[in-house]
Amino acid sequence: EAGLLSIDDAVIAARSKAVDLWRGLGRREKVGENLRWLSRLHWYRGEGALAGRFADDAVRELEASGSGVELATAYSLRSQLDMLNDRMDEAVDWGRRAIDLAEKHGAAETRAHALNNVGTALLFSGRSGGRELLEESLATALANDLHEHAARAYTNLSEYAVVFKEFALAERTIAEGIAFDTRHDLDSWT
Repeated sequence: EAGLLSIDDAVIAARSKAVDLWRGLGRREKVGENLRWLSRLHWYRGEGALAGRFADDAVRELEASGSGVELATAYSLRSQLDMLNDRMDEAVDWGRRAIDLAEKHGAAETRAHALNNVGTALLFSGRSGGRELLEESLATALANDLHEHAARAYTNLSEYAVVFKEFALAERTIAEGIAFDTRHDLDSWT
């Protein structure tokens, strides 16, 4: 996927340069935003350790800046990385922080992302409430035209349904997800 997204060394260098420039201007919220993007870029390149390091740096920077939505987004990224690495308790903790801040600041996109992380972590760790949160993430994404967040919710809900042999849910969710992805040209999600 990183190759399809053209995440080469020049892209990483540009974000790193942005960190340096914003740091020089004393704009911690912009430093944190670019550190968060570096985390995402390294994750897409398959560099999990670097992704985690940049996510932690982004959280520290944004906590110090007193930012709101940007910090919620960094918390949600940290939650996602933990969820993807089977650290479900940490994923839930970071995700709940993100949800609280996103709700406080009216950030529907960040809220949808964090609900997805927490819902998925709860589902795959056998805890209650996960499916409801994942369905709320999907509903929020659909209501706000957040196509990639909806695709991610369809994907995670489908994976859960297949793994846990809830075949009626799997069949319905996979069909709806593929139709949605096709309608919105989200080929990589399909």
